[in-house]
Amino acid sequence: MSSYSAPIDIARAALPLIGGEIIDSLDDQSAEANVFNATYGGVVESELCKHSWSFAVKRSTLTYQGETGDKPLYAYALPSDVLAPRKVLFGLGEWREYEIRGDQLLCDVQDSDDIDLIYNYRADEVEWPSDFAHGIVNRMAAILARSLLERFALARDLDATADKLLQNASVRDRRSNGKVEFNRDPGLVRAWRNRAVS
Repeated sequence: MSSYSAPIDIARAALPLIGGEIIDSLDDQSAEANVFNATYGGVVESELCKHSWSFAVKRSTLTYQGETGDKPLYAYALPSDVLAPRKVLFGLGEWREYEIRGDQLLCDVQDSDDIDLIYNYRADEVEWPSDFAHGIVNRMAAILARSLLERFALARDLDATADKLLQNASVRDRRSNGKVEFNRDPGLVRAWRNRAVS
């Protein structure tokens, strides 16, 4: 896990990357705090939606809300902290016979407590792995360099570093979750090629 426990820690790590002064608070009405506050939430939510991060995924049983009066026939409420739906489970497996509109899942299944949603939520900074956190630090430094200093070359370099860190974090996260490697030469293919099948 990262050493950052709150947004102010991210700001304090990002400002030195652009030669800025470290701020004491995000409430001090400085230009640095204003730019950071205006952009930080959107940046974090955007990055959390790009991948099914293991540290920012929840599973929740959906609550039946009633008939829609349209097609699909029935509505279920999505949890209030959903950033990005990832998968819907019904019964024993993944399910695709639904629509998501606004804060509801719509389907033709009435009043079931067997519909689960797997989704990304806004995990707190203290839950972030270090590689993800450092990617966010660099992304925020790029925004601050562009907005406060108009140092566009520095901002491009910091964005490139953020992209690399977040891409590597995504690969590490995917590999650490026990994903099965794709077998490029399965037994059936080897048999078809008239090779011995072990």
